[in-house]
Amino acid sequence: RALLKPVGVLPRLVVISACHSEVAARAFLEAGVPAVIAINVSSEVSDPAALKFNHEFYMGLICGCTVRDAFKRGCAAVTFAGALSSSEDEAPRFKLLPTKYFLMILTFFYHQKVSSHAQTLF
Repeated sequence: RALLKPVGVLPRLVVISACHSEVAARAFLEAGVPAVIAINVSSEVSDPAALKFNHEFYMGLICGCTVRDAFKRGCAAVTFAGALSSSEDEAPRFKLLPTKYFLMILTFFYHQKVSSHAQTLF
């Protein structure tokens, strides 16, 4: 809470792409952040998996997905990338906290300028 207090406004989402970051995620939840993505407390995640997850997750948000759907999109990308490289599936290591209903409808609205830019990326 002390770290977030000077900001004055709580973020609606925090993404922690670090190994064993679930403990930090729970601290953000206790401070009042409604949604946090982290790595299971007992797990490590490779840099390629974290990059793949974040790319697809944020693209999902830009495209208007809910946080939960964008999370699923990121996990699916990690699973698919692992299958292509014959490596272990790291997707189950990512956690969306908490698992409450509201996360299904929480979306991030973006300015029209961002939307127009995003359309040029596809």
